[in-house]
Amino acid sequence: MFKTVEDLILLDNTSLSALLIRFKPDELAIALHGFSPSLRDKMVSCMDKPMRVLLENSAYKNNPVRLVDVEAVHAKIVAMANQPQA
Repeated sequence: MFKTVEDLILLDNTSLSALLIRFKPDELAIALHGFSPSLRDKMVSCMDKPMRVLLENSAYKNNPVRLVDVEAVHAKIVAMANQPQA
């Protein structure tokens, strides 16, 4: 059971990749603003090339983002990570 988004660093790369494909690039771009550098690096390395390109082109990449938006996406990621796999 994951309590915070930082707990996701415990996931293996395959599970993390499966989780990431469930999100839009803009959501991931917002979420990356609040990740530790180690989690950010792990998440980006688990993305496929098309997702990385979309993330690079995201309007949110280098722009300021409201903390409430970052926290909302983090909560969504944690909730989805805690859902049983179908």
